Amino acid sequence: MFRILWGVLVLLASLSFAVVSYGSWETYRHPTVTTTVATTRYDCFKFPFPSFTICDTSRVDWQRALKLTERDVPYRGNITMDKVLVLLRSLADITFGDFDFLANIENANLNPRDFRGINIKELLQKVQRPCTEVFHGQCWWREAFYNCCSLFEKQRTDLGFCYSFNNDLSERGQYYSRGYGKRKGSNYWVDWNNEIRPRRASTFGPWSGLRVTIEVMSDKQIPTGTNITPGVMFYLEQSRGFPNSENQRVDPASFVDIRTYGIMKQASKRVQAVDFEDRRCLFLDDRVGINGVYTEHNCLVECQRDYVMKYCNCSSDFLFIEDDATKYPPCDVSGLNCLNKYNLVFNSRVPTSSQEFFKTQKEGMACDCPPDCNSQQFMFDSSISQTQNFSHIGFDIHYKGQYNLLYLSDVTYGPVEFIVAIGGIAGLFLGGSLLSGAEILYFFTFRLFYHWRNTRNMNLNTRPSIKFVY
Repeated sequence: MFRILWGVLVLLASLSFAVVSYGSWETYRHPTVTTTVATTRYDCFKFPFPSFTICDTSRVDWQRALKLTERDVPYRGNITMDKVLVLLRSLADITFGDFDFLANIENANLNPRDFRGINIKELLQKVQRPCTEVFHGQCWWREAFYNCCSLFEKQRTDLGFCYSFNNDLSERGQYYSRGYGKRKGSNYWVDWNNEIRPRRASTFGPWSGLRVTIEVMSDKQIPTGTNITPGVMFYLEQSRGFPNSENQRVDPASFVDIRTYGIMKQASKRVQAVDFEDRRCLFLDDRVGINGVYTEHNCLVECQRDYVMKYCNCSSDFLFIEDDATKYPPCDVSGLNCLNKYNLVFNSRVPTSSQEFFKTQKEGMACDCPPDCNSQQFMFDSSISQTQNFSHIGFDIHYKGQYNLLYLSDVTYGPVEFIVAIGGIAGLFLGGSLLSGAEILYFFTFRLFYHWRNTRNMNLNTRPSIKFVY
């Protein structure tokens, strides 16, 4: 009776061990990735300095537009300079999602066939202010003065062509920076001047980062017949990001003090081993994106480009990173009319999940862009003071403090935690440990073999002998 009761208890304990261990195994198979604050004292010199991009409020210098000649604009058919100026006036205030300004092209009855020989991207570059006219005097970076045009590079943005500092995706920099920062690669790149990029600042406070003065467009340089007024727009974001986020406007006779601080998120090596379905984020080399690496921010830019391609069968290449022209042919005038036609689509974002809440929403862009496993963001406070010089705008961009925030993403239930859990479950239900497991293994292998061999030898020795009688 005692042996039967003992057997039942052992069976129940074994079943309980199996059930609870299976739950632990399922948790290990589908681990949860959590993000916690690793430190609030992450030195600012460990951060790439933010990218700073400057754009004129008008993407067209009207004085340059009026000086265009037949050499700049190949005349075909019924095209005239007046029609070219109508086109440029419409493009002067263009922004992705604000294509309704292009309605002027359709209202002017411009025949797209007359503009087939015109490359809109090249035309916009001809009427853009050169770098030497945008900046006043020299620029300050860290501890010395520099020629501003050696620090700022031509940059495409969702406002058109601008000038950026410390951006990996500038017109010239994207070639040199392509693919850097993957898991086995370095976290920097070297530019054409043999300078290590992205640039970094070693301390905080005024005059510790970037200081520039902008020469504002005059009223004569603003296209007539528009609501544009002199001033500049600026972006401040991570160096790897395409300038496509929210921008801010600054009016003349202003000095802007920008105090920025960074937030960095890093994933541990254990997160890399977790399937995407469980970690729900992507590393740089998990998907090919702009410049050969994946970031959530740039993925949204690619999504916008793909939707333009989907609806208008062209790419507004003056608003996006240049790509294969055979796959993304540049938009001509008929393409611009198409952008205006579907402007509401390009202005709307539709979530890829929870569709039941958005059944009545009009058609928009649904972008599949998971977050980054390793990311960097910049927040900033700014104060604007008025000056007496109505032709200049000054900027001082610097870190707010010596330290920034560092978040660490890690797996809450990895191999070590699983082994510890199994050991605890075994100790609870079976009163065993690793040594007990080794003992059981020994008992059912070597010990069983020795018992069988000894029993066999004993039977041979005790077998009765047979006597023969003659």
